[in-house]
Amino acid sequence: MLLMSRAIAGQDELPLLLKLAVGFALLSTLARCLGIIRWLTVMPALAAQYQVADPAGQSVISTIYTAFNAYAGGVGEVLGVFLLAATSVAFFAAALWAKPSMPRWLAAMAWATALGLFFLSLELFGLNLSAYIAPLSILYMIWMVCMGVVLIRRGKAI
Repeated sequence: MLLMSRAIAGQDELPLLLKLAVGFALLSTLARCLGIIRWLTVMPALAAQYQVADPAGQSVISTIYTAFNAYAGGVGEVLGVFLLAATSVAFFAAALWAKPSMPRWLAAMAWATALGLFFLSLELFGLNLSAYIAPLSILYMIWMVCMGVVLIRRGKAI
């Protein structure tokens, strides 16, 4: 997000919308790290303890596993991947839309991506939207590829 923001801002200092886009992208990254790190730290330790625990201990470990997975998964996936990333892309889309030298279709695609990610954040309210995760994630990736191609073709790649 920082490199894309610098590329569309040119030599100018980043305008507020792009600073916000980068800030929310950083927050998204931190939240995603919590979601990923659980699989590298807490979950293997719980799995190892589960193997040697008696049935009562296994019950406790199972409860801890479920609770921590729900917490870290919620922070990492719902907040990090969906809500914070959507906010970042929305600020970027607004800045892209305001930049007359950038294609409108690319800004519209950014808006569609942001709205899709915001939609997925409704999982915070208990909705099961797992069927939409893959297609909306693919849209996100296609938008980033399109953004990269446009920037490279315009000689703005950093």
